[in-house]
Parts: sequence; C-alpha cells; structure tokens
Amino acid sequence: MQEDKNLDNDSKESSEDKGREERNEPPSIKREESESSSHEDIEGQTYDTKQELKDLTRERDLLKKASETNLRELQYLLADFDNYRKQIERLTDDRIQEKREQIISQLIEIYDDFCKEIDNLKDGGCPTAIVEGFNGTLKNFESILKSEGIREIESLGKLFDPDIHDPVGFEENNEYPEKTIVEVKQKGYMLNNKLVRPSTVILSRKAKNAPIKSAHEDDDNAGIINHRN
Repeated sequence: MQEDKNLDNDSKESSEDKGREERNEPPSIKREESESSSHEDIEGQTYDTKQELKDLTRERDLLKKASETNLRELQYLLADFDNYRKQIERLTDDRIQEKREQIISQLIEIYDDFCKEIDNLKDGGCPTAIVEGFNGTLKNFESILKSEGIREIESLGKLFDPDIHDPVGFEENNEYPEKTIVEVKQKGYMLNNKLVRPSTVILSRKAKNAPIKSAHEDDDNAGIINHRN
C-alpha cells in the first residue's frame, strides 16, 4: 500500500514537471512570481498608508493654524466690542448727567422764585396761615432737592473762594478780614461735589479812613470782581 502512494506522488510530480517543460518554465518561477507580487502589494499598501498619514498631518496643521487665527480675531473683536460698550455707557451716563443738571438748574430757579414770593407775601401783610402753608410746601421742595444730592453753598461770613463764589461788588467793613463775604445776593448750589451755580456775593474791604492800601491791592480787588465777568 505504501508503495502505491509513493508511486502516485512520483506520478503527480512527474506530471507537473512535464507540464512545466511543455510551457518551457522552470519549476520555481511560478512560486517566485507569486511571492514577488505579494511583497509588492505590501510595499504599496505601506506607501499609501504613510502618504495618507502625511496628508492627514498636513491637514491637521492647517486646521490648527486656521483655528488659532480665528481665535485671535475673535479675541480682538471681543476687546473692540467691550471698548465700544464702555464708550457708549460712558457717553450715555454723561448725557444723562447733563440732562439731570439742566433739570436741577431749572428746579433751583423755581425754588428761588418761590422763596422770593414767600418774602413778598410776608412784606405785603399776607395772613400768617397762608405764609405758613407756603413755607410747608417750600420745605417739601427743599427735601426733594436734598434727596437728589443738591446742597446750598454756605457763603455768608466765609472767605472768598473763586471756585464757588461770584463777586459782584465790595462793601467797606472793618469788622471782617479783607475779601470776606458780607452779603449773598443769590444762593449757590452743589450737585454732590460738582458746582451747579456759584454764589453771587458782596465782599468786604477796609473803609476809606483805614490805612491806605497800595495800588497793587486795589488791582487785586478789581481782579476779583472781574474774575467771572
């Protein structure tokens, strides 16, 4: 039986060799071609994979660069917008404050007229009950002004301050130092720490029989009066 198998194998190999001889092929060429083809396929696949990785890496770098550029531009836009927002808020606040000061100035004018009318009522012999009624309204008016940050400038008996006083004349008076306010012609007001209206005042100066002042001192007094004129 073993001999029969050996005979079959020899017969098969002899038949294959005979077929190759008919095609004029060496017995090992077919095997080598198959192995070479397989090797080329692997090398081709490896090359394609490397090229694809390079392409993906280049694309990633481009996208990263574009993303960083877009982020910087967005940050610049946000900064510009924030500056614009602050500018608009500042302009709006300034506009509101300006309008507020205008309205308060008008209220002060009305308040002054109201005070004058009450004085006229007193001088004209108006019944006390009516005058007291107007005084009550005046106090309410004053409360409203105070609640808005308005305060009267204390001027009488104070030394002259060109920042808050508007001098309109002098009065000879030896009881006070030079340039002391001896009369307030019109009250001045502050809105918080900002001047709304200066106090119109009369300043003291030495009487004529006092020691003669130098011409330089007279020029100083004249300059004070013209300070706001």
